Amino acid sequence: MEKNIRDNLRRIHRVNRTLWLSILSGVLILVVISLFFYWGNILDMAVVRPQYLVDQILLFLVFALLLLIMYVKRNYLQLNKIIERAQRRDLSITSSDVTDLVSTFGKETNLLAKALIIMRRYYMVIWSAADLIVIIGFIQYILTMTFKSFAIYTAAGILSLIINFPRFTIIERLYYKLSK
Repeated sequence: MEKNIRDNLRRIHRVNRTLWLSILSGVLILVVISLFFYWGNILDMAVVRPQYLVDQILLFLVFALLLLIMYVKRNYLQLNKIIERAQRRDLSITSSDVTDLVSTFGKETNLLAKALIIMRRYYMVIWSAADLIVIIGFIQYILTMTFKSFAIYTAAGILSLIINFPRFTIIERLYYKLSK
């Protein structure tokens, strides 16, 4: 891989990591707020009675989000499928970091740019779903005062974020697969 292309791909990767880090930061802020409420005994009474129905509904939502994360990862974030979608779709390349890649290296990187945009979109779906899991846990904690459920949902959300960390090796493999 040429140094210039590598530098541009690193810049695109930095944007992906920044997006991931901002979602993780939001999750950690919710954790700190919840711990503040829990240790300070600020919330002392459940808002919703009976709690069972709310627990079951929110558990179903979290389970659906976890299935969505697995489905997107399995069916859309495979390199072959990303390349297929990039070849089939007519995307307008508007993201400034990706337009720099195309303008610097020409039309031969157009397919790579489309693939990177598609990959970022799918990662955003996964990261947003993981963030929603933690938000649902926070809402459940506020409504039912069950901190254990919040801790479990937070662990699931953070684990989903960690598993789906945007690694540069994925972009490198995509580049090498397209350059064959």
